[in-house]
Amino acid sequence: MKVIQVPMDENLLKAVNRKARASHSTRAALIRTACHEYLRRLDERELDTCSRRIAGEDTGATVHVVQA
Repeated sequence: MKVIQVPMDENLLKAVNRKARASHSTRAALIRTACHEYLRRLDERELDTCSRRIAGEDTGATVHVVQA
């Protein structure tokens, strides 16, 4: 695993620290999980866009997938 440095706004860092503590996790684990989730959602959007293009439904509009 590589170690990186990421500049972060102080308020965002405080929120990340709070959530990590609340979930009995580390800041690094929380950030890794958030990155994985973000990339998964991007992949879903790309697949949805490709499916629409294949089906001839692409209108050029941006599609946003929202999951509850």
